[in-house]
Amino acid sequence: ERMTPFGSLSKAALEEARDCLSKIRALVKRVEELRSGDQREQSKEETQAIFEQIAELNNRYFEAIPQSQYSACAMGSVSNLNTVDQELAKIDQLVDLEMASRIAVGAEFARRTNKMPYYDYCYAATGCRLLPLAQNDLETQ
Repeated sequence: ERMTPFGSLSKAALEEARDCLSKIRALVKRVEELRSGDQREQSKEETQAIFEQIAELNNRYFEAIPQSQYSACAMGSVSNLNTVDQELAKIDQLVDLEMASRIAVGAEFARRTNKMPYYDYCYAATGCRLLPLAQNDLETQ
């Protein structure tokens, strides 16, 4: 299976994908409201317009975040709340991995140039501080 190289995903692409999914989520909720209301007949045109917007947002999403698992079969659309939430979780994981990879590259560079130990760089990059435990603290026992 051919995978999209992680390094080719930019932060801008991840933000674009998250934006598309957030908009799709709001549109799906609106469709559910229209379907559950009393004015179903009057809302057909609005529902059709919303589905067209969802289709356009799906195109933008899949352009921003290529999906290699669909290279040999038909691609489904992100058009229900469960799927939107699953895709948003993937984007959140990709954002975390993107940040972690940048920190790891910076830490390796700092280590190789003898500017800072690897873990010290990681702690500094994430804003973490380590403090020694006091001799009488429960954790040191």
